[in-house]
Amino acid sequence: MINLKHTTTSAAERHGATNCAEPGNWFSIVDEAKGQPLAETDKSTLASLDKQMPLMESSHPLLVRHLLEVYAPFATADLQRVLNLALDRPDLWIQGSYQSFFVEGGGCLLHHLSQGLIKCRETLALFYTGRPWFEVTDLECYAAPKWIVRIFDGEAVELYDGCNNLPLELIVESLEFTIAARKETTL
Repeated sequence: MINLKHTTTSAAERHGATNCAEPGNWFSIVDEAKGQPLAETDKSTLASLDKQMPLMESSHPLLVRHLLEVYAPFATADLQRVLNLALDRPDLWIQGSYQSFFVEGGGCLLHHLSQGLIKCRETLALFYTGRPWFEVTDLECYAAPKWIVRIFDGEAVELYDGCNNLPLELIVESLEFTIAARKETTL
């Protein structure tokens, strides 16, 4: 588990990125999660995984890219834990708050991914950038987590053509995709 009090590097730096992710396709985001480039054969394998993901196919491409960027700093075991939680306990996914004070164990996507470390926009900024929130609001490397939190909470996001819903089914599918893609790259 990552302890923010003792972490001096951002999530991007911990995974070898010196700059924010450049716009790219889903495969390049998965590459960054592993910190390694994919071989050509891996890209064809991932392309076949891509075709099995109808919600990801039909969703706004930037929304999907941002979801995958948000997952990048987390270990595959963390993603599997959150996937299991989404499948087994959908009642614990709370909109409008990072963590629920009314439902024990409830919270948003980022709260669940970080095992409760991300509790507010300040800890979100620290986790993803290593800097205070007020310094990073317009930085590209903070965009993905910022917009994913907003759409998860039901806010219309113009970047995603005004979409205001991040269904749990899309989270499940994108987690399944990321886990499968990471397993494919380790073979």
